[in-house]
Amino acid sequence: MKKHAVIEMEEGGLNVAVGERDGNSTRVVRTIRMPLPSMKREVVVSALRALGGDVWKDVRGVHVIVGDRRSVHFLSTVPAMTSSDAVQFVGREAARLANLQSPADLLLASRIVRRLRGGRCVLATSALPRATWEPIAAAFETCGVRVLGVHTVEENLAAAAASSAGESTAVLECNGNRARFVLSTDGTPVRVRRFMVGTASEPNPSMLMTQLAMEMPRTFDWLRDSGQEAPERLLVGLRVGIEEESLAMLAGDDKTTVARAESPVIVADGQASPSLGAAWLLDRVCAGRAPGSLSQTPKLRMPIGTGGMLAMAASTVIAVGAGYWAFDEGSTWLEIRKQRLAVQDEVDALSQQLADLRMADMDAAASTVEPMLEEALRMRRPVSRLIADVSNAATPFIHIAEVRFASQGPVVVAGQVDGGDRDGVLAAMSSFSGRLRRLPYVESLQEEVEEVPGMRDRLRFKLSLTWRKR
Repeated sequence: MKKHAVIEMEEGGLNVAVGERDGNSTRVVRTIRMPLPSMKREVVVSALRALGGDVWKDVRGVHVIVGDRRSVHFLSTVPAMTSSDAVQFVGREAARLANLQSPADLLLASRIVRRLRGGRCVLATSALPRATWEPIAAAFETCGVRVLGVHTVEENLAAAAASSAGESTAVLECNGNRARFVLSTDGTPVRVRRFMVGTASEPNPSMLMTQLAMEMPRTFDWLRDSGQEAPERLLVGLRVGIEEESLAMLAGDDKTTVARAESPVIVADGQASPSLGAAWLLDRVCAGRAPGSLSQTPKLRMPIGTGGMLAMAASTVIAVGAGYWAFDEGSTWLEIRKQRLAVQDEVDALSQQLADLRMADMDAAASTVEPMLEEALRMRRPVSRLIADVSNAATPFIHIAEVRFASQGPVVVAGQVDGGDRDGVLAAMSSFSGRLRRLPYVESLQEEVEEVPGMRDRLRFKLSLTWRKR
């Protein structure tokens, strides 16, 4: 029977799930987990060769899920425009969000989520820096493994959450000692937070529950600080190993309904469960409904406006008429040709009017945005105050190695927590990050905290902030 494989990889771990279709269900026949210190080409090559050739037996190719903090996901509402213009628009927006020079530096996938009145559309876009994917692609090519699709962890988790509920939904999933919280709208990630949970590859349930009970209230506070409401529903992923009766504790004081996600696949005896995102993707691939890949050229089919339909209809009528009357006398043919040219001139005039109206709508939208943009660009960033507040927030355990900032780019605070016991180090890190989140002129974007190998009482951190614009 034909098998399909999904590889989920991020710095820290690589997971393989091989499955096949069993009636109307997908059965996972093999899963493999192994460490992945980094996603450099030579490291990935070593990991793929360590899997062994029997993994790829009867497998035509693999779908790769990449977990990278530089991936971007967003929704955008665009006016009526051509498909090529829409692709260029989301490409420029993705490059801006990823702090890259050009859309050519990204792998991009976009789809139409909803169609609105007036020819407007809501587009969902996912993007991954090309510099992240190219060494991975080279590793697969070196090992002779064919890649059929490239996806991000966040887009698959959001899609799995959307298939389970229609409300404002978030999903929480673990991969080894890393956890990922994804808030989704229309099956698209709109906010993502990553944090560490435990020190082992598989944290024990009691430690995991303690850390999640600490991190989830922070996550909900972070959502509110960024202008988002807490989700109505939180789905707990297939790898979050906590007891059923403890799930409600994750909501804290919020009115969020917490439930465990249902696996879309059947796992064979003796095999570990893949993550929720990997299970969702494997099920779609085995059913012949694989989602769009980042490795493909974006293909958006924007709806044709009323003017375009009229023009097509007029052209069709004219062509049929000309073909029919071509058999008639020459004078009749010349008269029909004259009428066709007149109708064509009218169609051109209508098309020009439609283009003028479209440009007027875009100019009106731009006139609303430009003053706000100019005001934001004229703002002076309180850099001196930032450095002072970061220093004041640091306790004796906190050693700041770097404060990096730019006018429009993110603010990065990096350093190390050292001294005391494990609980003291965690408390110092929590206090420091909490003080930075409460600064009135910045917003928290992302927190990365990891243990220094072999030292349980020492942590490295990298906190990303952005200047508030309102």
